[in-house]
Amino acid sequence: MEMRDYFLKRRDGILVTLNAAKSSTAWGKKNLDFQSIDSYDGFLKLKTTTAEMVSKYPKDFVSGDLKELKLTVTGGTTGKTKKIYYEMSDQTALRFPDLIHNIINISQRPILLHQNKNTSTHVTYDINFPKTYPHSRVAKYNTPEEVAELVKDADLVYIEEAVSGFRRLVYSLEKLIKENKKIADVFAGKIILVETGADPVFLNELSELYLKLKNIFKTGPDIAVTYGLTETQDVSVYVFSQRDSATRYRVFDNKFVEVLDLKTGEPLIGSLGEIVITPLWWEKGTILPRYRTGDIGALEFFDNIPYLTISGRLPGSGVISFTGFKVSIPGICKILREQFEYPFRLQAQVKEKQDGSSGTLVIKLYSPCFSDLSVSEQVKTFLKNFIIKEYGLEFDIGQGYRRLEIITSTDDVGDKYWSILPKEIVD
Repeated sequence: MEMRDYFLKRRDGILVTLNAAKSSTAWGKKNLDFQSIDSYDGFLKLKTTTAEMVSKYPKDFVSGDLKELKLTVTGGTTGKTKKIYYEMSDQTALRFPDLIHNIINISQRPILLHQNKNTSTHVTYDINFPKTYPHSRVAKYNTPEEVAELVKDADLVYIEEAVSGFRRLVYSLEKLIKENKKIADVFAGKIILVETGADPVFLNELSELYLKLKNIFKTGPDIAVTYGLTETQDVSVYVFSQRDSATRYRVFDNKFVEVLDLKTGEPLIGSLGEIVITPLWWEKGTILPRYRTGDIGALEFFDNIPYLTISGRLPGSGVISFTGFKVSIPGICKILREQFEYPFRLQAQVKEKQDGSSGTLVIKLYSPCFSDLSVSEQVKTFLKNFIIKEYGLEFDIGQGYRRLEIITSTDDVGDKYWSILPKEIVD
């Protein structure tokens, strides 16, 4: 399939989004002056939207009354947090792959399992999962012991968690069984389905988590990894099991995806470029036509169905400036993964004077492994030495002080492997 044919298949939904943006958002009224768009060539002439734009002017992209919309603030993985507004109705349709949908339908006592947190995704699933599967029930937990009690009478457990919550659950259950081997019988033999978020780094860890989950429940789980952004919601899904030979995400019918050459901006098929997303049928909330995600991937078609592969972030993404030095936050994540067997999440923040002469680089690390204080100290020492050697930084120097603060925690930090908090100016 060519891009022009793909565009024509999605044209009606694309035009609804474009017309809503053009007539109802400040950005659209200024930048969308098309009369009609009959081809992909015409669509290519439209301007793209970016994270920087929506971060700086969030209300310029909103259609509808702000009082009637739900506000979500992104975690700042691109370096800037963004305020995104949407209607809950936009998320009401649960889109499961056929494999998962059929398994849930034929089960006798399925449960939806997630942490006892009222995130927007959890709330949506709590409402719509029982609507889609009337024979199911919702089970919320705070501790692994509660999980054991909740799954006791279920024959199928559908785990819906962000990556951090999923990882924490797996490690917590593994620890619980090691400490109390008798409780292992509670988990054995359940059908396990998991839905979690996508991240190129996370895919490297999937096999390990798959085996841990299989060992806990004594059965092979299927893990649906969804790729999407807060700005666009879920875009595509990849069902992981050890049967898979390739990691391709099937693009949902309610999104139009392009991959653009990093230098020329020309559309690509089968080659790596920046992933650009247009939600379809979008009329209320934050509307971002041709949204440049900052993610690198490739678009392919199989039997006229679009699939994405995801390779990482744009070059330079996640590089912060600290007292004149450049520090790569993804680079720190990478070396930690190579050096230690534990899963990590990382937040970084620069606190420095207005002129950039002095400041503190704050690194917050989150992992289940930090329940062991000796591990915490080991990681802190390694990371400080790495930053000094890799970036040539010297700390605690004179009046033009430069400090490093490393904080470890077992708490969750959302569904991103790394994020950058806004810079803080200090006296």
